[in-house]
Amino acid sequence: MIAPHLLARLRRRGQGNISPQIARSTTLLGEQARRILDDEVFQLAIDVVDEELAERWRATKLGDEAGREALYRLHCALREIEAKLRNFLGDANRVELERQRRDEERDWAA
Repeated sequence: MIAPHLLARLRRRGQGNISPQIARSTTLLGEQARRILDDEVFQLAIDVVDEELAERWRATKLGDEAGREALYRLHCALREIEAKLRNFLGDANRVELERQRRDEERDWAA
């Protein structure tokens, strides 16, 4: 079962482009997050964009506070995407560990 806070967010958004199977399962959400995080092209894109933002930030004039702030916010947003994917993966791992614990308790009681 998907984490309640994620399910509520998906409902508010009308599930967007998320498949119904992933929307119903924290485990599937975590598996998809792992595939994305492990994808070399995704990681390369993140690294390239981050380096370009840093170069643009370094190229701004000292008095350009608005420009620097905008670039910093983009950097933070990029890192937030990675963090959310890691959270999805962590949620899936917790769900799997809880399922294993319940299975072990059931086996022990039998």
